[in-house]
Amino acid sequence: DQFGTAMGSGYTVTCYRGTAVIANFVASGTTNSSGVATVVCSPLSTVVTGGAETYVFTAQGQGLAESAATANAATNQMTVTYTTTGNITTSSTAITGVTGATTPITAVTTAAANLIYPVITIPGNDGLATLSAGTQVYTAATGVVSTGVASNLVTLTTTNVAANTTTYTTDAGAYVSTTATPTATAALTTATVSSVSSVYIYAKTAGLHTITVTSGGLTQAIKVWAVTAATSYYTLSASALKTSLTAGSNTVMTMTIKDQYGNTVNAGTLVTATAAGSVRLAGGALTQALTTGVDGTASFTVVGDAAAGTGTVTLAPTTTGVLAWASDFTKLAASAAPVSSAALTFTVTASTTKTVDQVSTELAAVSATLAAKIAADAAADAAAATKAAADKKALDAAIAAVLDAANNATDAATEAIDNGSAATAAAQDAIDAGDAATAAAQDATDAAMAAGEAAAAAGEIAQQAADSAAEAVDAANAATDAANAAAEASDAATNAALDAVDAANAATAAANAASDAVAALAAQMATAISGIKAQITALTNLIVKIQKKIKA
Repeated sequence: DQFGTAMGSGYTVTCYRGTAVIANFVASGTTNSSGVATVVCSPLSTVVTGGAETYVFTAQGQGLAESAATANAATNQMTVTYTTTGNITTSSTAITGVTGATTPITAVTTAAANLIYPVITIPGNDGLATLSAGTQVYTAATGVVSTGVASNLVTLTTTNVAANTTTYTTDAGAYVSTTATPTATAALTTATVSSVSSVYIYAKTAGLHTITVTSGGLTQAIKVWAVTAATSYYTLSASALKTSLTAGSNTVMTMTIKDQYGNTVNAGTLVTATAAGSVRLAGGALTQALTTGVDGTASFTVVGDAAAGTGTVTLAPTTTGVLAWASDFTKLAASAAPVSSAALTFTVTASTTKTVDQVSTELAAVSATLAAKIAADAAADAAAATKAAADKKALDAAIAAVLDAANNATDAATEAIDNGSAATAAAQDAIDAGDAATAAAQDATDAAMAAGEAAAAAGEIAQQAADSAAEAVDAANAATDAANAAAEASDAATNAALDAVDAANAATAAANAASDAVAALAAQMATAISGIKAQITALTNLIVKIQKKIKA
């Protein structure tokens, strides 16, 4: 009817080709309880691809005269273009109402070519979406919303060839209207209009939305970005990381502001936090002005008081309230009442942490103990340094004495070695003398043997002379005298030889005794020198150990 109410069932809707005369009758249908009738129209057999037919419609109730289906002649008819595929040729959607966005969008426009979207502002507390000359856009590459004039609506107008109807379908949180003054409560998610007729898009959820545009087999995707206005604050809520505190501890409390549709609102500085009871705010303050960030929240610190008990932090408008928080605000019938305040109660228990005075006393005691320990360590270090100096002095004296003893021992060993060398030389001289005496004794023995042989020869001559004594007594006597003289000489030579042998034996014994004495002295010197070397090695090791201890 004229008020937009469905007439219900029982009405006959008739389709005519061109004009509403019986000769042009095409088909008819009956409305259901929702006032909708389905009428199947088909073209004449003479229509070729690209050809068009215009249909007009009438409605007739029981007992009523047939009349035009609508009072508007333009909307009471439909022109249909027929093709072999059933698809239109082109479709293009222009974006107006917000300047600066990518437009137009066609069925062949790629996502890479559509990166600047119109920005629409979610309807405010009155729920009305109004069309204004908006200039805000969202750049997908940077994620930034430009500054400028905000608009609640963006206008979409699709032109199709052929002039087919267009269907607009929104995603969740976005809506479509066929009028420029829609209400948030009369929200449609789909609408079909004729070619070049405009629709208006608005949203109740912030963020990116996609409107799908379809007509005659072609599809387009229109992107819009929805934001909330700073003046759309509607509800206030509070939360805390914890509500049980010990005295002196703290927690974080967060305030969140949203619009009536549940979107967060960056409302600025509108609310004051007030602490009471056993809690304080940062710095011991009782009040603090809160400023929201881009996410519509403000966080602040709550501190447990020194005294146990309960405390409360209340959030309320800094002034008496404006817009949705004003006392005379009238909400929409479909909306919940606005919330302009919130409070949290905290339980504060006594702290087991020591007081400042207790900590100061304990620190003083620890400091005194530490000072005494430092003094004792210093005294011990001084005593250790004194002892180390004395030990070093004694060690130096011991080292000097050991070095003197070692030098004296070395001198004595050197002198003994020299004496041994002299004795060895004397023994060698004695050996040489013994060898000479032995040679002399051998010479004497050889002479004695020669004398004996001569005496034997003389005896033979004497015997021969005695045998011939008869002939020469004088010769015999002379021979006898010569024999006696030879005998005496032989005896003298024999005695000399024996004396020489005795002298040689004595010299040999003396040489052997001297050699034994030199060997014994050499062995004693070797033993003495080995002992001295062992003592020097032991002293050297002792000195090294003492030096290591001094360094440690």
